[in-house]
Amino acid sequence: MKPIPFPFSGRCYITVWQNRLPIESIAAEEATTRAEIEQALNYRKYSSFRQPMILHFPDPALQQPVWFGFQFPVELIVADMEGYVKKIAYMPAARPGTAKFIQFFSNCAYAILAPEGFSKKWAIKEQETQMRLLSFQKQPATAAV
Repeated sequence: MKPIPFPFSGRCYITVWQNRLPIESIAAEEATTRAEIEQALNYRKYSSFRQPMILHFPDPALQQPVWFGFQFPVELIVADMEGYVKKIAYMPAARPGTAKFIQFFSNCAYAILAPEGFSKKWAIKEQETQMRLLSFQKQPATAAV
């Protein structure tokens, strides 16, 4: 995998919904091209991981590979086609000398790579929380970074 420059140019907001009410909007970096999605947070240091990254899958019906083995811990939040959180997983930092591995995603609208503690901070729960994406140009009234 050849590194591509970062941060990626895509930006959006994640709106967290609980009980059909919007709770918060959070600024995020958005990976939309196949190369950006495959690379994700590889080649970055923890100091450049300031906000969540959305892996916005162009065709959720197809399997999309993502390379994992980041230099820092990451929370992985996977959303289904309606934006409901299907899975929250903790990915520890890769140990020196360990190889990267490929994780395939299918039937997912997007996945969020977030700093450790993100889901706890925003009370995100599997099967309960819905998350929606807004383009950067449509900035919501309240946005946390």
